[in-house]
Amino acid sequence: MPVQESPPHRAQSAEQPTQTTDPAMQPPENGKSEHTDTSQWIHILFDIKTSPKKLSGVLLESLHHKLHRSEVKVYSSFDILRAAGAVKRGNLVFALPNTGQNADQAIMAARTKVQHLIMDWDKREVSGEGLCLVVEDKMSPWGWDFLPYQAWKEQRKRR
Repeated sequence: MPVQESPPHRAQSAEQPTQTTDPAMQPPENGKSEHTDTSQWIHILFDIKTSPKKLSGVLLESLHHKLHRSEVKVYSSFDILRAAGAVKRGNLVFALPNTGQNADQAIMAARTKVQHLIMDWDKREVSGEGLCLVVEDKMSPWGWDFLPYQAWKEQRKRR
């Protein structure tokens, strides 16, 4: 009778998982956390405060203008953003894949993303509606939604 070898034994890590608000850290369904390298994301912090309780709306055009004037802070990783004390409820942060670009190139990439959000693709021009990025914890499970500016104003009046 041949002797079967047992499969190689893997050592269990004694390290305790830490809690984090890092969007790059996604807990899988089995409940164990797998850490993704946060340096693969560039984070752009806008100097705009929002509030879920007050249903604050942010015009996407104003984000575009802040990017155009470079009135944003660029962090090369989430860890640096957190160390700077910028991880606070109400701060607006864009995370973009880090492809080795410098701060100016990251801002230009974010401008392009915002432009795509505010385009009227039928007319191939910037939308005149004034699309808002709105904090709305009832409509979307992630807490954010897009509304035309007038719809946001009407909804805000009802509250």
